[in-house]
Amino acid sequence: YFERIQDLTLIQVSEVVELIVPRFCYHNSLSISGNCRMCLIEVINSAKPVVACGFSLLNKVKVNTNTKRISIIRESILEFILLNHPLDCPICDSAGECDLQDITLLF
Repeated sequence: YFERIQDLTLIQVSEVVELIVPRFCYHNSLSISGNCRMCLIEVINSAKPVVACGFSLLNKVKVNTNTKRISIIRESILEFILLNHPLDCPICDSAGECDLQDITLLF
């Protein structure tokens, strides 16, 4: 697949191994911004969560992608996004193919 795994971000590796890491702002063809914060993960021995879309894999680094702490953070982010989102889902052009709807169902 890849020549050097160190050149990949955790979110790219998660796609290969079919690990679900929710995200809104990541796309392979765009620069990494990490604005949505939905892809937060815990790195062992790190004080703060980091964004998976911007976290390059290092030698033997250990991460947790779905802990209680991360779930609470993601739920808070999702709640904030939904508070500021229009309530036109039934008539929206993206209804049925909306990442926000799909991720909301996970939580």
